[in-house]
Amino acid sequence: MPYVTPNIHLTGQCKDAIQTYIKAFGAEVKYVAYYSDFPEEYAKWGISGENAREFVYHSEIIICGQQVYLSDSIGDTHNNRGCGSTISLAITFETNDGVRGAYEILSDGAAIIYPMQETSHSSIFVSLVDEYGVRWELMT
Repeated sequence: MPYVTPNIHLTGQCKDAIQTYIKAFGAEVKYVAYYSDFPEEYAKWGISGENAREFVYHSEIIICGQQVYLSDSIGDTHNNRGCGSTISLAITFETNDGVRGAYEILSDGAAIIYPMQETSHSSIFVSLVDEYGVRWELMT
């Protein structure tokens, strides 16, 4: 069964935010990957420069029993629908077909942020802002 995970997009403050959430909520860090952990991948997203190595590519924390994703969306200029650039709804599916089915529905009239592809943390991943201005990230 699919489930919803809040996904917070920051612009270089992700490490600090995680530390703040640990202090504020007793958040538990489950996973943190940096752009430097995947140099060929962050290059294809258009991330460059030495400072990119300090930024969080993907993290997973638990706040009050709820999984939350956080990342630094460096150079993210795809916010052309008036959608807040700091949060998206990440829907995790059990199968690639689940991602493809939801994408078929949501992509009509959407702005594609990251095209459908395999990533280091998902067998299939796509990010888009739908026709209503909501940012979605669909993954396995």
